[in-house]
Amino acid sequence: MKGTRARYALPIRVTFIAGALLLLTQRASAQQSGIFYVYDDLNRLIGVIDQQGNAATYTYDATGNLLRVDRFDAAQQRGPVRITLVTPTAGKVGTQVQIFGTGFSATPAQNSVTFAGAGASVTDAAPTRLVTKVPSGAATGRISVTAPLGSATSTVVFRVLGQLTITPTTASIFVNRSAQFQALEAGTPTTNVRWAVNALPGGDTTVGTVTADGVYTAPATAPTPSIVTVTAIHKDDSTLTASAAVTISPPQPVFLTARAISVGVAEVRTVNQSVAATVSVAVAEPPATPFVAASAVSLQVAEGPPAAFAAAGLTAVAVAPVVTAVTPASGARGETLTLTLSGSGFGGATAVTLLLNNATDTTITVANLVVNADGTQVTVDITIDAGAPLGARVVQITTPTGSSTAAGTGGNLFTVQ
Repeated sequence: MKGTRARYALPIRVTFIAGALLLLTQRASAQQSGIFYVYDDLNRLIGVIDQQGNAATYTYDATGNLLRVDRFDAAQQRGPVRITLVTPTAGKVGTQVQIFGTGFSATPAQNSVTFAGAGASVTDAAPTRLVTKVPSGAATGRISVTAPLGSATSTVVFRVLGQLTITPTTASIFVNRSAQFQALEAGTPTTNVRWAVNALPGGDTTVGTVTADGVYTAPATAPTPSIVTVTAIHKDDSTLTASAAVTISPPQPVFLTARAISVGVAEVRTVNQSVAATVSVAVAEPPATPFVAASAVSLQVAEGPPAAFAAAGLTAVAVAPVVTAVTPASGARGETLTLTLSGSGFGGATAVTLLLNNATDTTITVANLVVNADGTQVTVDITIDAGAPLGARVVQITTPTGSSTAAGTGGNLFTVQ
């Protein structure tokens, strides 16, 4: 429930710009009312705390339906200092935490808060509410409060979240293809995350979609730019995120070359001959001396089965190279820099050309072409003349199988600025 915040039962002024909440201004102090309304980062009411420290909490399902309401009676807890509600109940170091109850001092410095023994500073205080942050070195455990009237320990265990990471951190796929991503908390796989693509929950048909299990599917058309960001967001702390970069390639042309073959069909012959006994008949050139039988015989030549024919030749497949990203994507006149081209099909590359108006730009010199082992990355050194025209160029790579497109796709552009 990261992002929880308390609201007071007081008149407030709310300013909206373009539909977004920008400013919330109180007109009176919290102590004049003492009733707190707590909302999560989805703007759902998750708690109400009155002047006596009594609390009611609201729990929702994944689709936002209210599941249950729990009530906490401060009078049923022993001691002058009581903790009735902690929100959120999980977060990373630095996460703001609100502690509700009774018997707290309104002076922040007079309250001591610990997370499983690790001390935390109090940034705001009221008799029924303390605001603090998860301290460095905190571990998962209970929260304790010590005030001038006494001490209390929470009944709930606060879970300190570890670092969130994602694997793999990069991926390259074609349109309409999928890739599996896994979120890990402190190195352990976790499903307690929400997924987004380019900050869109679940993504969309333009940048691709991602399921609740982390399966990303690229869109039918490569977007511009061709690299999108897949992000895992921790459900307990929306500021705890991890991202991966996905490069989406358009369909690649495939050229097939088949070996030529020839078929010879024998000449049809007619047999009309008298023989003296059973004979075998074969098609051949007639003998120089005609054959004459001693007496007339009957000869029948039956039609044989149709000849079966099959032929196969070697097939060669050549995949044209595709440039999906150029880094850096711009440079200044008179500058010399190293370009890194990302994509596929770069194996055996022989040249990199910068095209201006569909012709080779002679104001940019290219040298020192290097291809990586799997043919997915190329580096070249370029020198931009001081008088080079401003504007974008298409970066084209040539390999033994062909050249990448001369049309600008967004990812294959370099700009002189």
